[in-house]
Amino acid sequence: MITIISALKSEISPLFHKVQIAEKIKLGSASLYLSEKIHFLRTGIGPEKAKQSTEAYLNQFKPVKILNTGLAGKLNPDFQIGSIYHVTKIFFKDMKPISLNADQNSRTASLLTVEKPVTDLFLRNKLYKKYKAELADMEAYAAASAAASKGIPFSSIKIISDNADNNTSLTFLKNYKKLAGILAEYIWNKELKSYLF
Repeated sequence: MITIISALKSEISPLFHKVQIAEKIKLGSASLYLSEKIHFLRTGIGPEKAKQSTEAYLNQFKPVKILNTGLAGKLNPDFQIGSIYHVTKIFFKDMKPISLNADQNSRTASLLTVEKPVTDLFLRNKLYKKYKAELADMEAYAAASAAASKGIPFSSIKIISDNADNNTSLTFLKNYKKLAGILAEYIWNKELKSYLF
């Protein structure tokens, strides 16, 4: 069984029509959607919720791997909204970075997990300079850390939803449904179809 983890339901729900969801389970503040070979875990926003939800899930289930998917802001000013990246390394505060095995035939990037959305250009540039991370999200490090503690392989694929600047909220709201659908199709074709069939 593969588990797909995201912060928001809207990031994974485009995949629901690809499989038959048999059951929905509440897992603390998280939601778990079960199909025959794939579990979908909606953790909620932020590192703390991601950590609690992933740990609670892994106390009950042991997937063969976890794939974190979803939207990310861009810290690298050269990156473009709508581009998809396989994450190679995750940073969080001053914790030891987590390295991931990523498909080197795809576009790759490093990612910084933050506690609050990056909505300021000065802060974006400061974070990019400090960590050299090209993307920002709010759950990957916590979920990866929980997976590592149980010995579960972990990967992350993100699509850029916003510029991590003063217009982040407006840009995100404008783009998220369309981009979540694009990412879902990519993940289905690249990661899940061959596993299921």
